[in-house]
Amino acid sequence: MGKKEIGMIEGMGIQMERFAGKAIRAKVMEGSERITAKSNPAEIAAWVKGAMARLDKLVAKEKRIQISPSEYFSYLV
Repeated sequence: MGKKEIGMIEGMGIQMERFAGKAIRAKVMEGSERITAKSNPAEIAAWVKGAMARLDKLVAKEKRIQISPSEYFSYLV
């Protein structure tokens, strides 16, 4: 994993806070601090899967749509 993937995870957190608030961001992003540029793809995939499950549980569909994956990529540049 490289800097772009780390940037995508950070961007996801920023979008979550923007549309769902700090408390939701903290819950959904739990464990993201363990993801580094040296993390293996399976570890990253497992974390992302868990984060999306937490997001689905905590946030209404309308808000989840606002937390768009396409927005994450704007933080990669």
